Amino acid sequence: MIRRPPRSTLSSSSAASDVYKRQTRDALVQIFEDWQQFREDATPITRVRAVMDRLRTMPQSPERRQAMVTMVRTIGTPDRLACYLEMQLDSDLRYPEGTDEKYLVEKAKRYKTVSAFGHCHMALCKTDKDERAGTLGAPHHEWSLAFSVWKPVSSSFVESVTKRHLDNVLIEPPHKHPYEFASKIVKGSMRQSVYTLDSDGDKQAASSEERYKGVALTCVDGAWPPHEKREECWLRVTEDRVELKEGDAYYLTTDVIHDVEIDLEKDVVSPHVTVIMHCESDKPNRSTEFFMEPALLKKHDDNPKIKDTFHRLSSDAWRSCLEGIVKYLKCGNLEAVSYTHLTLPTKRIV
Repeated sequence: MIRRPPRSTLSSSSAASDVYKRQTRDALVQIFEDWQQFREDATPITRVRAVMDRLRTMPQSPERRQAMVTMVRTIGTPDRLACYLEMQLDSDLRYPEGTDEKYLVEKAKRYKTVSAFGHCHMALCKTDKDERAGTLGAPHHEWSLAFSVWKPVSSSFVESVTKRHLDNVLIEPPHKHPYEFASKIVKGSMRQSVYTLDSDGDKQAASSEERYKGVALTCVDGAWPPHEKREECWLRVTEDRVELKEGDAYYLTTDVIHDVEIDLEKDVVSPHVTVIMHCESDKPNRSTEFFMEPALLKKHDDNPKIKDTFHRLSSDAWRSCLEGIVKYLKCGNLEAVSYTHLTLPTKRIV
């Protein structure tokens, strides 16, 4: 069963989708098995990229959505994700510059972020931006397979994004992605809420907990300043703090506004881990829309060059980060992982 908000419900499985799911699952399982048995000749990241290319040349359809969910389900177990990271580390050392395998590893290295809202986000495999492999004329054809470790990080913005009426909870501002994506909970559990714009203009509309009641939010372009787009709006919750547990997967479309909670006590010791696969963007600027409370927006306006203080991880730091996460996935606690592996500031492109 796929756990997801109702608005992102997939249609019932068809014979065609069953074929795509089986082909996707079998191809991925074979990649892991071949790497473990014939490592010297294996090019696992290149082969994962080939599976992604097959999916992104499919027309936008329930079958493609099912295949994307199958991909995150297959890779998104603690053992397989740990193995995938070991494959990245191995290919980084064994393959020279100029090979497809090295190119894909280096491409993944360049996409690594730490959000001030509480998670480390790193790439597993990315496709290229091109015209030949996009579907339905989408303006941004790059697909991404990535993972997140939702460990709270120290941030000056924490107090501005703490959820109302809840203690020890950190949350990203509600946001809407410019691409559809499939995600799976690899480890731990999380809570997610879904919102809708209050089209009737009822400024008092809110859940029973009065979240955002009477608060005029501002819809902005991107997670970091400066923000060119600013639209005042109000949100009403439709799915309140739905719990997603280890092994659950879900699919969100571009019209869904959602947020993810981070438990400031539990996730410090045992952060939840997710795998995400997103398809092409339906917007030229590819910016995620965030709905910010006045206090957070003011901090952004007061610090318009936040991104300039970030830096990219060196190759050695990237390797150390992946090695630490592998240990966490295998041993089940953070004792073997330096916290700096998960909290190094990095350049984020939004």
